[in-house]
Amino acid sequence: MSMDTRRHNQNFPRRAPRPVRTRVLGWTLSMAGIVSALVWFLFVSGYWRVRTFDIQGLQEQNRGEVSTSVFYILDHGPWKPWDRRNIFWLNRKAVEEALKEKLFAEEVVVDKKYPDILRLKIKERQQSVTLVSKNQFLSVDTNGLVTGEAQGQALNLAHDRLAGKILSAVSQTPLIVVDLTELAAPGYQVVEAQVVRRWIETYRKLVNLGVQFRYLGFDQAASPTLKIVSAKGYAILMNTHASLEPQVEAYKKFIQAQPKKLSIKEYVDVRVPGKIFVK
Repeated sequence: MSMDTRRHNQNFPRRAPRPVRTRVLGWTLSMAGIVSALVWFLFVSGYWRVRTFDIQGLQEQNRGEVSTSVFYILDHGPWKPWDRRNIFWLNRKAVEEALKEKLFAEEVVVDKKYPDILRLKIKERQQSVTLVSKNQFLSVDTNGLVTGEAQGQALNLAHDRLAGKILSAVSQTPLIVVDLTELAAPGYQVVEAQVVRRWIETYRKLVNLGVQFRYLGFDQAASPTLKIVSAKGYAILMNTHASLEPQVEAYKKFIQAQPKKLSIKEYVDVRVPGKIFVK
């Protein structure tokens, strides 16, 4: 290299490297931009907002009502700083429990299908009972409202159970016998919703516990005293406000311990723990 060239290079020194602080600031701003974009995409963009449902297992309930119920549960859930319908942060177990209660379902399973679909697997409970009062055979829904006269198979099964020709089963509509204060027409409020649901749950539990019976009876619609009309025609008195399992167990032990010639004419009362009354 010539002397002139060296002098020229000396007149133009190399650029000094960028300070470390400047590079860190640049990286920080870049990462902040990326994080902000990611937060916007996950929380604000609406891309992860639940819009549709894949519903399986429905037999009696309306799909539109189920969808409305899910949106209601999501929109009235705990406060969040983002959209409550955001599928990414949706609490499946909480939705399952709330939907099970709202729909009065046997079981509800919620799965996420990203980005915006909820898969619902619903196992329904019985959604109505057949109520017999003043020679009326009424269909009563889970809200406690009369929807009309019982018809078809439900009516035929009700007559057969009253006559003792068949016994109750899980697959059958629960049969409830109670005298209302007046004749009922569609729209008549028999009892509150929780009472009807307790009837349905009690009916199913008794069948699953192995109690053989024709139908269930009450002196008054909201009475806690349950009359289970047995296969032999006498009543088994239980308290629906107490646990049924020990009452059923007491009844079974009593029947097994009695001689075969025992004749029960009216009832077996197992409502008092440790005591059994027979007539």
